Amino acid sequence: MKSKLANAQDNISAIKDIMICPICSMALNIDAAAVKCANNHTFNISKKGLVNFASPLNDKIYNKELFTARKIVLNSGIYDQVYKELIKLIKDNSIILDAGAGEGTYLDVIVREFSNVKTIGLDLAKSGLEIASDCQTASYFLADLANIPLADNSLDYILNILSPANYAEFDRILKNDGCLIKVIVNDNYLKEIRNAINKTEERNDNVYNNLAEQMDIISESDITYEYPLDHDLATNLIKMTPMTNHIQEQIFIDKITIDLKIIVARKKV
Repeated sequence: MKSKLANAQDNISAIKDIMICPICSMALNIDAAAVKCANNHTFNISKKGLVNFASPLNDKIYNKELFTARKIVLNSGIYDQVYKELIKLIKDNSIILDAGAGEGTYLDVIVREFSNVKTIGLDLAKSGLEIASDCQTASYFLADLANIPLADNSLDYILNILSPANYAEFDRILKNDGCLIKVIVNDNYLKEIRNAINKTEERNDNVYNNLAEQMDIISESDITYEYPLDHDLATNLIKMTPMTNHIQEQIFIDKITIDLKIIVARKKV
């Protein structure tokens, strides 16, 4: 059975033609347990299979407990309707980056659905990527959205799901006919948790307007539904969201509302 490092090397080999050094933009090649450019800038591949292009996020909120809970929730069925809508937007034989991959569930779903996609997950949350790497289905980069180590015009799709964006970098690395698939919250997203902790409703106006200024929106759709929860699923759902990290008291909910907007955008003409 191959090690995570060996599997990571195989995954990287499949996409190395589009990888570039984040320091000098030269091409990268695999060198033992690292990737290296002609200028000798070297980036280690960890035993977990992560390519370390940057220092990890120093944030106690986005920890192993949060991402473990998130993986349980995202594999529970709650988000299956979201997955179905995303799958409709993607074609096989594509190169896909998940910008803000976390624990990697969205890429796992895509790899199960399509037979010939190349997938890359990028995040600064090391705890999430280490969980993601367990499935060994994608290349995972510990890297900064402001300096993505991928070549110009190299990607068919970028997923940016409930995560920060860097539209200048997205514009650079997308092919001319490539698509950004961005998912943002609508007002009622996880409203049962917000009601329990007296948090104001979610707003997506600024996020939406910023995207519209930076890229051409070609389609958008809303997806809204309620999902019943048992005690264990509710507990993990509450653990997976950073808005509850400061809450000490127990929260009891028996259902959750998913209310999201899926936007497809392209480079401005």
